[in-house]
Amino acid sequence: MDASVATVLQEAIRLHRQGALPEAVRGYTQVLGADPSNADAHYYLAVVSYQQNKIGEAIDLAGKALAIRPDDARLHRLAGQAYLRLGRTAEALASFDRAIAVAPDMAEAHGARADVLLQTGRLQEAVSSYDRALALKPESIGDWCNRGAALQDLGRDAEALESFDRVIALQPDYAEAHFNRGNALARLKRFGEAVGSYNRAVALQPGYVEAFNNLGLSYTELGDFEAALASYDRALAVRADNAEAQNNRGLSLKKLGRSDEALAAFSLALAADPNDTRALANRAAVLLQMDRQEETLADLNRVLAIRPDDAEANWNKSLVCLNLGRLAEGWSLHRFRWTGASGMHHRDYRQPYWNGERTDGVLMVWSEQGLGDQILHAGAVSEARALARHVVLEAEPRLVPLFARSFPDVQVIPEKPELYSGPVDVQIPVCDLGQYFRQSLERFPKRSSGYLIADPERTAALRKRLAGDGRRVIGLSWASHANTTGQSKSARLHELAPVLGMPDCRFIDLQYGDTQAERDAVRREHGFQVERLPDIDNTNDIDGLAALIAACDVVVTVSNTTAHLAGAVGTPTWVMVPNGFARIWYWFGGLSESPWYPDVHVRRKSSGQSWAGLARDIAKEVETVLQQGGRKS
Repeated sequence: MDASVATVLQEAIRLHRQGALPEAVRGYTQVLGADPSNADAHYYLAVVSYQQNKIGEAIDLAGKALAIRPDDARLHRLAGQAYLRLGRTAEALASFDRAIAVAPDMAEAHGARADVLLQTGRLQEAVSSYDRALALKPESIGDWCNRGAALQDLGRDAEALESFDRVIALQPDYAEAHFNRGNALARLKRFGEAVGSYNRAVALQPGYVEAFNNLGLSYTELGDFEAALASYDRALAVRADNAEAQNNRGLSLKKLGRSDEALAAFSLALAADPNDTRALANRAAVLLQMDRQEETLADLNRVLAIRPDDAEANWNKSLVCLNLGRLAEGWSLHRFRWTGASGMHHRDYRQPYWNGERTDGVLMVWSEQGLGDQILHAGAVSEARALARHVVLEAEPRLVPLFARSFPDVQVIPEKPELYSGPVDVQIPVCDLGQYFRQSLERFPKRSSGYLIADPERTAALRKRLAGDGRRVIGLSWASHANTTGQSKSARLHELAPVLGMPDCRFIDLQYGDTQAERDAVRREHGFQVERLPDIDNTNDIDGLAALIAACDVVVTVSNTTAHLAGAVGTPTWVMVPNGFARIWYWFGGLSESPWYPDVHVRRKSSGQSWAGLARDIAKEVETVLQQGGRKS
């Protein structure tokens, strides 16, 4: 290279590094005028074009330089970066591979190659390329960050956390690294530590909306809904139209029981985007909690108009329709429970699904959900039996003795992890029987007695033992252990004081689980005696519990297994149902008498009413019935 040309090139490079791009470009152009084959001048002009976002021009200039100097790794890397900026990932990857072939120790080429692999979803390869880049240049913050992102996408959150820790060690005030560290900790369910990282991120970057939002999610996981709400409010103070923060704010308000405010939050999210299916579904849940069921259906229908196959929306619509007594419509959507609800376990029988018509073969009715659901839907087993040559009824093992006695012409077997291996021609889950035999309220059988038969000898012995002194026998159950709705359905034993205060009555504990502490407290603080029979295990001896219930004059219970067992054996029963959330569909919103069972009275808490207030109303009814009906025989 001529000495004067070299001097002009060096001066142009100096101006370029100082940011004087027009002057640098004039210098590079002057060099090419004197020496058109000067690859360095082409390269630096390509760099200027790249910096000015003239990507096509940068690619052309890099190509001219490569025609002159095909083994220049810098040129291949620059071409790859330009191709990547245009989204031409295959060409970008090829360019980075050529750069690495020429210069295997070029850390930047390995890192850029990893970026392409990350962008195209080749995550494991991306991690390997980042590892190579970082082995060559361990201080590369960008490579550590992107390596962490790739590892998170692979579900390797502990390793991702290590990457973000390395970033923070290199640059402690990097807000995004603290944010990503919080995300990794949250995915590892270390929510308390995640809160610390998110708080550090927002301290460094006060307008970090995403960090405020994820901070709120971690507080939610920790059960601190007030702190979560404050986090979402801070996000919305920065960006009032942030739909995700508004949605999450609504969920926190819902958890705090502030339904009106939750409804307003979801409506604000929908004002910004009327087709936000998450906001529609969340608002539907609040409307359902407020017992505004027609409005709930309207929002669910809007979700389904946008996403017809949305399993959760279809499942929730099924529950609302069933609750409203629109049974045929509800049953038609009931199949969505397998994908739209949590905790549902489908038994993978391969035989054809029963169509409800007469069959000369073996019908398998298999178990699903909990004890109460199986008891409820077993009310249709006899009707199914009338349409099949033989029925095999699979049941939770604790129900087998009771079901076998009650359905003597049905083969009752215990549910096991493995599927039943005997002959089966058609099959159906027990909770689907309703679509054939309970298509409307008018289709329910009018029963004068229960459809489950308690052990008559145990019942008689228990009746003699409990009612021998002439007092009326009232069985009590006050708690549900259901995963999501149990707390809302449960009362405390002392809240049944109005019932416990009824004269000339003996009170029997029908509650499953350990109740000793509550019974002792009620006796000590209120003077009421609730007896637990030591020879009957209310949790595991369901056949014994059924006999005990049958020996009672009356049962007062919340919505739990005891309610279904009492109804199915035919003991007069008052079921205490919560207001809004956890008001299970099968008690039907508009009915005070259950169509499922012959003598079950459904009494719902009104808005703002306490369990004690509802128990007071029930006590008056029970006392009247006992006075009119006398003692059970």
